[in-house]
Amino acid sequence: MKYHGSLKVKIFEISDYGLNKDERREKYKDYYVLLCEKCNQEVNKRDYKCNYCYNKETDPNEKFRMRLGSCKECHQVNEYSVGSKGGFAKVYSAEWIDGRIKRWNPLSNNWERNGQTKIALKVLNDSENISEDFLNEIKVLIKASYYPGIVKCFGITRDPISLNYALVLEYVKNDLRIIMNEIVTVTPPFNNQPHDHFLVLDICRGLRPNTIRTETTETSNSLNFLKELNKLIERCWDANSINRPTSGEVCDISLDILNDYINQKQAEEQKNPSYNFDETIDTTLKKNPSITIETHSEANYTSGILDLPPNLPEPTNWPNQQEFISSRIYSQDLLAKNLRSECLECMVY
Repeated sequence: MKYHGSLKVKIFEISDYGLNKDERREKYKDYYVLLCEKCNQEVNKRDYKCNYCYNKETDPNEKFRMRLGSCKECHQVNEYSVGSKGGFAKVYSAEWIDGRIKRWNPLSNNWERNGQTKIALKVLNDSENISEDFLNEIKVLIKASYYPGIVKCFGITRDPISLNYALVLEYVKNDLRIIMNEIVTVTPPFNNQPHDHFLVLDICRGLRPNTIRTETTETSNSLNFLKELNKLIERCWDANSINRPTSGEVCDISLDILNDYINQKQAEEQKNPSYNFDETIDTTLKKNPSITIETHSEANYTSGILDLPPNLPEPTNWPNQQEFISSRIYSQDLLAKNLRSECLECMVY
């Protein structure tokens, strides 16, 4: 320790970039001036890094470590199990042995944690090298996770084997999106057709996934909340962005619908304890004529990059889904008449 005038001065050690920001703050809280061990420049006490060294650093991974520290949490995670897999990421459930940091305990000179916690890890494929833009997106995601109804992001970690980065997320067994998907549509969207450029064309022209036809007697009498779900879903996929609800509206409306669903379920099952409300919903929806249970062999739900032509039409709404005719049908008619065209817009009427 040194004194600069009447101020306590401490050398900020390079090894301390392995600490996260809270740990650095706690370690150096009693010092007014920190000097970088490498360049002897003053260290910024707002984020506890040497800006001079940071700006000179060219390795994005090292810059990430200087900003946020080396992740020790990835070594505290065990019992991985695969949740889902896409073209850009894999999602796992895992046990975080010690859990999140709760507070600093000055008596034990250590961090107190919440204890073993189940989490979700979204490992991003080919992410061993990250950019400044990516880090900024993570910061926005962490801030957004404090809003109600949003799955919380606790930060990022790194797979010690592949070195890919992963989002550390709150583990949610069932959220409203899953309930909406399973209750309203029973099956994944566009499950009865190939997922190819014709489907992309059709979506641009206004084709939308099936929703429950709430005009049926069974549905209107027993599942009134489905009407509100349908309205919300249809607003969300409106081709005109001005007509779409804000994230705040989606959250508020979704919670209202979920409460209606829970209240109706409780009321029905209180009347008859042997009555299974969810089973009744499942049976009713599978009878619905707008639902196709079988999935087409060329329907693909793994995310990936599509090789699409540059001349796709501007997105629009189709007023009556029952009258929609697919571009695939138009294309077949053109081929039957030997009218070939390289322009995809020629298939759109």
